[in-house]
Amino acid sequence: MINLIMVTQSLEEKFRDIVSNWIKSVEENIIWITSMIKDAALTIGRASYSSMIIIGVIMWCMNIQKYYARRLIYGGIVLALITELLA
Repeated sequence: MINLIMVTQSLEEKFRDIVSNWIKSVEENIIWITSMIKDAALTIGRASYSSMIIIGVIMWCMNIQKYYARRLIYGGIVLALITELLA
């Protein structure tokens, strides 16, 4: 009777260890994927606001669509603030 209880506990402990290891692996992979998505979003955001501001300044200096150039600059600044605050 004692051997049966020990075998049952041993199987139960093995099962719990397997499930626990599997959950830890899934958790680590989710953290890794989230980190990669965050890094990609930051890179895209930085490229976007940089190009918006540069294009806006060039358009404004050349007197081409000053209204849209100003909106590009303001939009780039707002996007820069949001992106860098979330970083």
